[in-house]
Amino acid sequence: MDEQRRMLLTAAARRLGISNTTIRKMVADGKLTTYENPLDGRQKLVDVAAIEALEKFRPVREDDQDVKIAA
Repeated sequence: MDEQRRMLLTAAARRLGISNTTIRKMVADGKLTTYENPLDGRQKLVDVAAIEALEKFRPVREDDQDVKIAA
């Protein structure tokens, strides 16, 4: 069986550096597909691959550890 890796919607928001409100808006706008957590139907899951794809578009922030920004 080809099993998808999925993560909680709140964890995905944290990984992308966005608010829970923003990621829920992305779901409402059809930009992300959610799945019901089989262990807890109140929780929503998203594909890890979809979050990894979105990370490529994440802007560089000053608090990113690997990036040095000239003053």
